[in-house]
Amino acid sequence: MREEQSRAIRKSAAAAADNAAAVQWQRTLWVMVGIQFIMTGAFSVLSPIMPLLLPELGVETASAVDLWAGILNGVTSFVAAFASPVWGRVADRRGRKLMLLRSSLAIGVFTALMGVAANVWQFFAFRALMGVFAGFSSAAIALVASQVPEGRLGYALGWLSTGQLVGSLVGPLIGGALADMTGSYRIPFYCTSATILLSLALVWYAVDERFVAPPKMRGTTVNVPSFCTFACTRSLMKRASRSSS
Repeated sequence: MREEQSRAIRKSAAAAADNAAAVQWQRTLWVMVGIQFIMTGAFSVLSPIMPLLLPELGVETASAVDLWAGILNGVTSFVAAFASPVWGRVADRRGRKLMLLRSSLAIGVFTALMGVAANVWQFFAFRALMGVFAGFSSAAIALVASQVPEGRLGYALGWLSTGQLVGSLVGPLIGGALADMTGSYRIPFYCTSATILLSLALVWYAVDERFVAPPKMRGTTVNVPSFCTFACTRSLMKRASRSSS
């Protein structure tokens, strides 16, 4: 009798622990889906506004507007391509939640500074510096992947991608509506900054990461085929999101 009772107690304790773990990773997943939607929407809000703001920054001719619009849209991703591996290494040592907080804070601050830029070179500098502190999406994917059970990983990353794609579709509509309602091309930058800082607060209070730093390994090498596969997959995802928008 005592053995049966102890077995029943152990089973009930294990079931309670499994339920608590399931609630925890599901809560983290849905919070991150919402945050990913907010952040991606905030990024894409500015896409239809930047070319219209350029004449206020001293860009006068139509050809110069076209040129600067392309440069400003590409400089953030260009800089982020070099900075992201560095932040990824820091995330492996310090945790993914810290990287989400870092990226959200920096992007929110530089977005607000873009709204007060006096000329196109200041705007360019703020866009480039925003790329230095990029890496939100990759940190979000890594965090969710580290918290979700292996059997539900595809389900979780699918929902995370849905939040990202829906945000990229809704963002330009919100940006155009804000510009029309306020009659200003600068106010949407402040609204976007406030939204990003809101997502920062959500990450701080609602995301719980069970991070354990991996042991340090010497003589590690980069798997070049895997890196190329990752880069190509990310490029295809960006092209798909652009074509859908």
